[in-house]
Amino acid sequence: MQRGISTFLEGVIEASRSSATEPRADLAGVPTRVARAWRDELLSGYRQDPAKILDPLPAGPERDLVAAKDIEFTSVCRHHLLPFLGKVHIAYVPDRKIAGVSSLGRLVDCLSRRLQLQETLTRQIAEAVQEHLRPEGALCLIEASHTCMTVRGARKVHSRVVTSAYTGLFERQASRRLEAMALLGQSKQESPRQ
Repeated sequence: MQRGISTFLEGVIEASRSSATEPRADLAGVPTRVARAWRDELLSGYRQDPAKILDPLPAGPERDLVAAKDIEFTSVCRHHLLPFLGKVHIAYVPDRKIAGVSSLGRLVDCLSRRLQLQETLTRQIAEAVQEHLRPEGALCLIEASHTCMTVRGARKVHSRVVTSAYTGLFERQASRRLEAMALLGQSKQESPRQ
């Protein structure tokens, strides 16, 4: 990774030679710092296992909706290697198993700290909850701002992308899906589809 970053910086310097302002020459420590940031932070999710994070806790026979809102995340778009960030909302209807609340945040970190597409991340979170907790249904909604859209290309600074994924009863029963969306702050008219 450090070699790749060094090559990238050499390309930046070479491309700027015809410019009046060249990059500063004190870039010696940059490859090490950048490689460490990518390995230890931005891509740390590859070293984690969702099955170990979502270790289910026993619950009673209740079938009441559980929701976690506004779980902040940062990920890296695999198309442009630029960050996207925002909030994840998760809802599920337990079937004798629940997750510790903080484990949902750790699941989001595990899956978002990989090269991702928002649509794929949304589906992965819903399916991980479904697979490891075996609820009657799981729902994931993500709202994110993409720097590949805000700092390049269209440069629409205030844009947000919203994606959703459903499993189980949320796929089969529109009333339960709308109930979860209302709890997560999404009105009937705003209900996204994937």
